[in-house]
Amino acid sequence: MSAKGPTPFNSIYAATKYGLAGFTHSLRVELHGTGVHAGVVCPGFVSEGMWGRTGLKAPAVLKEVTAGQVVRGVMKAMGGAGEVLVTAGPVRPLLALFQMFPGLEGMMMRRTGVVRVLAERAELAESGDS
Repeated sequence: MSAKGPTPFNSIYAATKYGLAGFTHSLRVELHGTGVHAGVVCPGFVSEGMWGRTGLKAPAVLKEVTAGQVVRGVMKAMGGAGEVLVTAGPVRPLLALFQMFPGLEGMMMRRTGVVRVLAERAELAESGDS
């Protein structure tokens, strides 16, 4: 989901995800009518892999997704979906709300513990424990 919103304490990662999403959406428009498709998959916190290895628990508001759910999202994108959000709940309304009220996103991330856990993850990465 770093392609859709900020990722505190990991701004370079977020920048690459924003860039890849923008590239894919642009490419999708350019390729229209050619028979070639481009789609982007945006998973939330994945319980296995990069997030799972930290030993940290994602805040309850984030509700981790499984690698299997991500695979199903990739299959949807391969089937023609332009953008697939792989999350445990409906996120699009929140993303739209955050676009309309940019200050709301940071406030909610702080109140729900998202900023705290991302700071903890960054500290683990610096120490080499992740």
